[in-house]
Amino acid sequence: TLPGYVFGLMAVYFLQQIKPPVLPVLHELVKVDPKMPGHEHKYLEDLTLLPEFWQCQNTQAVGELWVAMLRFYSVELDNTTYVISIRQRALLHRSEKKWASKKLAIEDPFHRRRNIARTLSHAQVFEYINDRLRVAYQYYGIPQTSAGPLFSDVDQMRLELRLRDNMRR
Repeated sequence: TLPGYVFGLMAVYFLQQIKPPVLPVLHELVKVDPKMPGHEHKYLEDLTLLPEFWQCQNTQAVGELWVAMLRFYSVELDNTTYVISIRQRALLHRSEKKWASKKLAIEDPFHRRRNIARTLSHAQVFEYINDRLRVAYQYYGIPQTSAGPLFSDVDQMRLELRLRDNMRR
């Protein structure tokens, strides 16, 4: 099983990654000396200062964000390559963390060496979560007809998106 706050971290990560972002990365709003012990855990704690550093430019409605989040996790994010980390906006590659597992990887924001999804030990559970995200995206994000969705191959969409992205690089 996964700790209850995993899905909260996934929501925060998505809201930081969407363009334009809905939420800031609080760890990136403070100046940190990486050589000072304990400084890697610093983040903007006084949220009354937030307007000085950051303003949300995203105007999407909650429903649009919901569908976009389902698409992000079911189609766009390659969770076998990247780590979900709310500490930085840049994508964090698994090799940087030395986390080889091909299952979900979510960095604990207060213990950077800890993958809080490590308890997801069975591939079947991981596949079940991915499948539920795809089904939710198909239900909420794909136009429906009386015969069902107009198209249903989310895995094909994922493949096409990755091919297109690789061609751009």
